[in-house]
Amino acid sequence: MKKLILLFILISELANLNAQDIIIKKNGDEINTKIIEVGIEIIKFKKFDNLEGPIYTMGKNEIFLIKYENGSKDVFNDNLEVKQTVNTQKDYLRKGLHLGFHITPSVGKRSRDNYDYGFGINSGADLSIYFNDYIGIKTGISYVNIPIKYASYNYYDYYNYSISYVNTNTTLLGMPIKFLLTTGNKIGFYLEFGLNVYYKYYNENNHIYNGIAIVEETTFGLNIKTSKIISLNFGLSNYYSFETEGALMGLQVGMLFNLAK
Repeated sequence: MKKLILLFILISELANLNAQDIIIKKNGDEINTKIIEVGIEIIKFKKFDNLEGPIYTMGKNEIFLIKYENGSKDVFNDNLEVKQTVNTQKDYLRKGLHLGFHITPSVGKRSRDNYDYGFGINSGADLSIYFNDYIGIKTGISYVNIPIKYASYNYYDYYNYSISYVNTNTTLLGMPIKFLLTTGNKIGFYLEFGLNVYYKYYNENNHIYNGIAIVEETTFGLNIKTSKIISLNFGLSNYYSFETEGALMGLQVGMLFNLAK
């Protein structure tokens, strides 16, 4: 009878040993536990001899091995930590469809001798497609206002004249078609360049001019991926209209929202 009782106690103890998870630390210490959660950086567990007690946490960098009650094992080493870092960086890939906006306060003028500089602006809504983390195309709707500020000479005769200064602007509304290049990573440089097809309208010397205008645009700056879906652009932008001989240069600020991969 005593032998049966001892055998029963031995079997119970073996069952208890098999029902626990064992944490083996890098310093060689072993902890009998019940694992609650295996997170990205920490392990949550209860001590096996006090399952009704508090939940403890331990960093993965302290753990060498976990033996689970079902016989499976998790080994934590440097290679695993590297893989986790690589997976985290993939969250910052730009590949996909992006919707955004930009605004560019600028200074510009007509490229003629008697024209002076004035304040203009470029703004619009952008639709960008990145084929990978480095190359893409961009279109959308863009509004450009190029200042026209010039000196008008009124001659009374060969020797006498007066000068009056005229302030107006060229208004352009249209669609850009541009290429995008970035250096990748969470923070990187970007370059966008291409042509914009605009409808132009401006008044000069009491004459109304309108029609189609082709504008060259180049922007170089810094792209910051602030989250999985949002990135910010800060750059210097240059616009040149071939028909109106007008140019703008300013600081571009933009925001992009990743809609789909």
